[in-house]
Amino acid sequence: MNKVKDFTGKVGTEFMSFLIEGDKLHSAYYSKVEVIMEDGEKKMICIKDDTALKGIAEGQTRSEAIKKAKAFLKRQEEKQRAASKS
Repeated sequence: MNKVKDFTGKVGTEFMSFLIEGDKLHSAYYSKVEVIMEDGEKKMICIKDDTALKGIAEGQTRSEAIKKAKAFLKRQEEKQRAASKS
């Protein structure tokens, strides 16, 4: 499996629905960020969130999911800056 090399700064969402416990429907907008993989391929990937129902960052509205994606990118930039200072 290829690893993420860099983030492009683009964000997006995808509306998905899941069946939970067999008969309950859960729908939400899931946050996505565009990345460049080690092999040079660009992909839109979902953001992991252990506190969310399916383990993917989500929002009830598209704008809420976009805000979460932008906040994720900001945290990644701060981590990269901190690593380059070390």
